[in-house]
Amino acid sequence: MSKPTQMNHEDVQAAEPPREWQRTISRMPFTMRPALNRELSEWGVLFPFERKMVGSFFDGADSLSAVELQTLTANLRSIETKMNIDRSSFNENAETLENSSQLARSAYYSAWRTQVQSVFRAIEAHAPAYSQPGPQPRRVVLLLLPQDLPVAPQTFSDIWKPVGSAVHIIGGAENLCDCLMSGRQDPSGNGSLFSGQSDNHPSSYWFIDAGHCQASAPSTATINAISSLSFTELKPFKDRFLAELNTIPRDMSEADKTITVLRQTDWTQWCPVAWKGQRRLQRFVVDLFLTGNGSLIFPNSFVEWGASEAFRRARPQVVVARFGMRYKPKPFSSIAIFEDQDKVSTLPDQDDPTGSAADAVILAKYVWLAAQRFSEYKEALCLCVSEHLNQGWLVLPQGTERRDLPGQLSAEELVHLVTTWRQRQ
Repeated sequence: MSKPTQMNHEDVQAAEPPREWQRTISRMPFTMRPALNRELSEWGVLFPFERKMVGSFFDGADSLSAVELQTLTANLRSIETKMNIDRSSFNENAETLENSSQLARSAYYSAWRTQVQSVFRAIEAHAPAYSQPGPQPRRVVLLLLPQDLPVAPQTFSDIWKPVGSAVHIIGGAENLCDCLMSGRQDPSGNGSLFSGQSDNHPSSYWFIDAGHCQASAPSTATINAISSLSFTELKPFKDRFLAELNTIPRDMSEADKTITVLRQTDWTQWCPVAWKGQRRLQRFVVDLFLTGNGSLIFPNSFVEWGASEAFRRARPQVVVARFGMRYKPKPFSSIAIFEDQDKVSTLPDQDDPTGSAADAVILAKYVWLAAQRFSEYKEALCLCVSEHLNQGWLVLPQGTERRDLPGQLSAEELVHLVTTWRQRQ
């Protein structure tokens, strides 16, 4: 049995993963190796949570003897044999379209997926438990629908009614976002949502903004301390990336090469100035543009997919997702294949308030549902606010006292409620 290389805080911060992990990968069924090799090759751009999970897997694998690992993976290895995969074209060092195509074409694909998931769960179960000292941070998900989105009252109510409580915001909701993110006008002095509790890493606090609206944003100092994504500010990056993406030929091997180049390209010159040195954030957006359906074209899709991926990859303490306005699709343009509408049509851009509102109110609920996939957010607080309606829906964790929750609150009182709840241990 090989000696486990248990991950600690220093390992998570290390520039390179332990070398022993390459030997561990060689012990795995060959269809598992691409994903594991990718994690190691991309170690420098993984978030701390991702590094911890990778380390947990390898700790679990290294705790098993050769016989134990062989027994655990026997069913998966048997399925691999039945799949008749062409090993000469199967890339064990990276996840590729060619790999995915071979796996998906097999009649045993469903069984293979089930076995891979089973093996991962079993190995992770053998890893030592990672317990953080002290109470766990309280998590908040803030979903904002700006004033210029004419959300229909009945739609807003119907979508959120099964969970949470409606709160009418006295005096208007326009300043709520600024109050929560800046900490101003909170009489408790609890600070903003981005005030640290146990972790000051930027990946613990996310602000994801559709842009294209006159609204407040975090201060420059705050932006440098959190993970901040703005669809509007990313336009140079997005336009350049879209142009490169549309050069992909209709050939699988060439497409794999192009995607690899896109992932490895240094996009710094097209990124916001505040991103200087934030390699993780740059790579996060590249992966988002490659996998997030519509995130390159539609600002609200960008917000929804960005928040969902932040939950999955970083497990942040706070996520602020602010939706916004999109333009009406132009006639005779091909958004289905991600064409730049400014280049294929000379017609002026036109806002689509009704369509944007319909998108945003549904996608906001999707963000909350995405968070609920993970145990860390079962006890989170969620607040969805429609500035147009001066109304919010507050979702408190199960078991939280609700009897005294008033149906009407000022923006300042709602800020106080949320920040006080978050700071309470």
